[in-house]
Amino acid sequence: MSAAGAPKKGAGKLLAFLLGCCLLLLVLLALEMACGLLVRGPGEPYPAARAPFRDPLLRYDPILMWRLNPGMSRGLYATSSMGTRGDGYPADGGGARFRVLCLGSSSTWGDGVSNDETYARVLAKKLSEKRPDVTFTVINAGLPGYSTQQSLLLERELLAAHAFDAVVIDNLVCDMELAARQDKEYRRPDSFAWLYRLVGRSTTYRFLRGALLGRDRAGPPPRESLVSRVSLDDYRRNLRDMVQEARAHKARVVMVVPLPYNRELIESMKPPPGPVRPEGRLNREMHLLFPHDREILLRTKALEPSYEEELRRTASSLGAELVDLPLLISGTPPSRSPYRDHCHPSAAGHALIASSLCERLAGVVDERLPARQGQDGTPPPAKSPSDGSPSEKPLR
Repeated sequence: MSAAGAPKKGAGKLLAFLLGCCLLLLVLLALEMACGLLVRGPGEPYPAARAPFRDPLLRYDPILMWRLNPGMSRGLYATSSMGTRGDGYPADGGGARFRVLCLGSSSTWGDGVSNDETYARVLAKKLSEKRPDVTFTVINAGLPGYSTQQSLLLERELLAAHAFDAVVIDNLVCDMELAARQDKEYRRPDSFAWLYRLVGRSTTYRFLRGALLGRDRAGPPPRESLVSRVSLDDYRRNLRDMVQEARAHKARVVMVVPLPYNRELIESMKPPPGPVRPEGRLNREMHLLFPHDREILLRTKALEPSYEEELRRTASSLGAELVDLPLLISGTPPSRSPYRDHCHPSAAGHALIASSLCERLAGVVDERLPARQGQDGTPPPAKSPSDGSPSEKPLR
């Protein structure tokens, strides 16, 4: 009798265990739904307070802090299936192909301009005009508010998944921006990225984390305590890592010194009528910026020369091509101003950047994909005996 009762007893324990698991799942589901009603934001840092996470184009990412939602559109903006603005990575096809990856912040993303007006899209058109025999793909991987730390992580992700012949690095403004904390304080170990992304999607986790950190009790930090999001030393290190990452994947690098802050436009800003408060819920771990505050922008402007010089020095020491916009626009009359606001390029500014990039990349295209006679209307350049052609035996 005891032998007959053993299987029933074991089956009863298994049934109780399964019922317990189902009950636990129901409790967790109910808790998740309840926290979803209490958590209006993602409960995680987003440095550009002027564009909270409630923007449908953006979503929280525990590694990158935020990224684009794929396949979304809002007004002038639309994202591709791979989570970049504009065009996505095309399927492999026949013929000569040249692929460019553009990394940067809102100036690359194209704040205030349409997809067709971004310098990534204009660059693709200009390159196609020079070499109609080549299919050009230019991926706009710029994101609003991105620093070099975020762009470096995104670069690694994209280069691991897709092949590119050239990488454009256009990061500076968001690195020197003033914030409550530095970006490196949010860095997560890459080896546990999947775990952070899995747990980070839970509203229960975000609610409890926010409650423990006193999110709703936190207020704006004192202005004198604000620091640059990326220190000058970290900025130098990130730039070098980005260049080395591109070269490890056999991609040529072009670095861009972006438009400098327009002091006249900043000084013409009217002071806010009341206390300056970033939009969205305040958080001790949030980058509390004052993006339209004249005082903060002028303090940031004072940091600009050192970051620009660091970018130029890094490009020179690593032998990377450089597009220096401050030099290009010097002496430009106000009627042809490339600015849309105090720091973002207008459509004319994007066209200027695209033309400069096209000049730098045209030679790379010809080097990697020599034109055949008759395809572009001109014969290929004749090789000299000293160019290492196959017919010449190198001297020893």
